[in-house]
Amino acid sequence: MIFIVIGIFIIFYSFINYKKGFSLYLCYKLILVTNITVISSPGLPLLTLEMAMTLIYIILFIFNGAKYQRAHMKFQFTLPIWLYVASLFISSLLSVAGLGTEISNLIKQLSENVVLIWIAWQIIEFKEDFYYIFKIITAIILFSCVYGFVEYFLQKNPLTEFEATLNNDPNRTIDYSYDSDFRGYRVNSIFEHAIGAGIIWGLYASVVFIAVKEKQLKGDKAIVPLVTAFLCIICVFLTKMRSTYLFLFICILSLINLKSPKFYLLLFIILIVGAICVPFISPDIINVLTSFFNSDSANAVSGSSLEMRLDQFKAAFQLMSISPIFGLGPSFTDVMEGTLIDRLLGSESIWLGVITQLGVIGIIAYIIQVFYFIYKVPKNFKNKYLFIVSLAYWITATVTSMPGFKIIYLYLFLFYIIKNTEYYKLQITRGRIYTFNFNSGAFKVRKIKI
Repeated sequence: MIFIVIGIFIIFYSFINYKKGFSLYLCYKLILVTNITVISSPGLPLLTLEMAMTLIYIILFIFNGAKYQRAHMKFQFTLPIWLYVASLFISSLLSVAGLGTEISNLIKQLSENVVLIWIAWQIIEFKEDFYYIFKIITAIILFSCVYGFVEYFLQKNPLTEFEATLNNDPNRTIDYSYDSDFRGYRVNSIFEHAIGAGIIWGLYASVVFIAVKEKQLKGDKAIVPLVTAFLCIICVFLTKMRSTYLFLFICILSLINLKSPKFYLLLFIILIVGAICVPFISPDIINVLTSFFNSDSANAVSGSSLEMRLDQFKAAFQLMSISPIFGLGPSFTDVMEGTLIDRLLGSESIWLGVITQLGVIGIIAYIIQVFYFIYKVPKNFKNKYLFIVSLAYWITATVTSMPGFKIIYLYLFLFYIIKNTEYYKLQITRGRIYTFNFNSGAFKVRKIKI
């Protein structure tokens, strides 16, 4: 009930100020998991609180939000988004499960992964908008880190246990808990899954370190975010998920500057601190770290292997042959069973889902999407952060599934970087550049020649 009350409060506030209300919702989404439902009765379509609020915000945007400042440049991911919509719609229409089964999922995917992202591009425009979101998310992330430490100490998650009671249909209650035999307890904190938690923490830490490096966040304003970012790194390791380590390591590449003496000093400090901390680090974490290049450690932590993943892809392509062009539809596993379905093992890669559900059309749509993320958009704005963080996401999504991570937060990071480039500022109407100072909080407008 408490989650619904908070949601209603945020929605009512949005009638007064849609932009800030929408920004609050983007922050609130961090803690909204599938088990927090509005409708979860047997025989009725599942309606989570997150989905209900998303639909409300789309409706509010149509009637009220459109009056707010629009983006000064067209949406940079239009082509891949439209291709994704087309592939999803066609595969749902021709799904082996039938359109009736697919319709609720179709609405959810289009609302969350298309419309909501487009609205964010349109109205989250200036640095003050991003900073407003950043301050709230910092508070949420800081709490999540503290709670993560408590969870690790207790070796249980009372919040997750409480959220499971909010779903009235036991068949729809999601339990992402892991057996602790191989790696010990894995932390997910206030988030739905350990992988999603680790990627959220890694992404937040990357945002803070990039902002500090680019001197967009400094002085007293940087203290709490930096402390939170370092706590995030510790929590990433507490997830004991190789995929979250991989994501964090790739993101950190964006901070490397081989020409800077400060980099080598920082590297030296990190190595010394790391050496001092090794005796205090859990053997489970050491095994997960060394499992990347040591077969004995890989066997000790269990989890997916290359052989297992290749067999999953082999099964996926065999299933794809049933409907190679349009795929079997997002819900095909609800009506199909057999050895091939079992061999998918939950489709632990974004591509396993694309191959089986969307077919050739979906594969093409996603390849173009990857092209835009890691080449076209970074090249257009000449920004390495866009490239490296996008690369981290797609590599991680390729090697594993990413339950609990919502792609809107990756887009928010990309939007912030894009809208802070000089190239974007030059597109602003009538040659005005809007600037926001993190330290003073001053919002200024200055004219430039275009």
